[in-house]
Amino acid sequence: MTEPTQVDAMRVDANRRKVRDLYAASGKVLVSPTWPSPTAAVSQVAALDDRDADFAARIEGYNQQCDALLEGFDNVPCTAFDFGGAAWLMALAYGCRLIRINDLINAAPLLHDPAGVASLRKPERIETCGLYPLVLERVAEFQRRWPHVPLTISDNQSPIDVATCVLHGETALVAMFTAKEALHRLLDMVTDSVIEINRHLQRAIGNFGGFMPGTYLPAGMHVSDDDAAFLSPATYREFAVPYAERIADAFGGIQFHCCMAYEQNLAGMAACRGFMGFDPQADYNAPGKVLDAIRGRGGVWSLDNCPWQKRPDRPHDDEDMFKRMMEASDGVCGLRITVWGEDRDQAIALAAKVKDYAVRTGRS
Repeated sequence: MTEPTQVDAMRVDANRRKVRDLYAASGKVLVSPTWPSPTAAVSQVAALDDRDADFAARIEGYNQQCDALLEGFDNVPCTAFDFGGAAWLMALAYGCRLIRINDLINAAPLLHDPAGVASLRKPERIETCGLYPLVLERVAEFQRRWPHVPLTISDNQSPIDVATCVLHGETALVAMFTAKEALHRLLDMVTDSVIEINRHLQRAIGNFGGFMPGTYLPAGMHVSDDDAAFLSPATYREFAVPYAERIADAFGGIQFHCCMAYEQNLAGMAACRGFMGFDPQADYNAPGKVLDAIRGRGGVWSLDNCPWQKRPDRPHDDEDMFKRMMEASDGVCGLRITVWGEDRDQAIALAAKVKDYAVRTGRS
């Protein structure tokens, strides 16, 4: 197994300061390249079943970030244990049955009737439930072997995302109109559990990298909030925002992820108490609406060119897209740009052009 790279702590600290400055509303642009590698492509199921494969993938991804940092980019190397980004750790901890789909870890709904929420009880020690004991076991062993590698929290789904898995998704959507009290009770329990597991992970990790899975976040909490893609603004405000704000209050801020199109809820996210930023991608969300939502909020727009965030019916010039978003966001917000490439050389070359443009325009 390849060993994790040793990087000069002063270089890492310099990049951490850049990220802290970005979240302090500097309006700057940070550029971090990334690319696939054979080891880092270990599937979620393989990572679950094979600790050595999981460790090798975490080390490969960490070394890739170190490589990019040493090339002069803004990466802050760290890694996380969630079986390669398995999204349903909290749902599994609530008793959902683990299912395996196309090498991905998923969860079958626990409840199919909102009436069942009345008898559901919040786990008293969430860290002992579902896959969390295995996560913590791997965290402990990885730290024992490689204490110099910072570890972050595991993946966090937002409370509404978890609730619409614990309670069958379509049933939960109907419950938003017919069984509101039950759904709010479930959301309240899940929010408590999200706070508890992240505090536990923070205590368990000696070299703590922050509350965002696999990415350095200087403060606050990151949540994946994919239900925002299909909820109406009014429903989102009622069933998502209050619980996101509780998490923001507990951790000093909140940053959101949602895949693809969710522009109807951009303003609702940005209006959340403690809002730190989000990641609407330009192919699926009108940049003008993104900037209107974030203007005056002090948040960061995280932007990438990953293939799964691109509409297949549109031509793409990634360098042009990044330049246009830098121009449009100037004076409105800072950008945290992840430049994806099919291989290392392509990622580094494109990232160099993007970073050079940020320097020439005074944004880096």
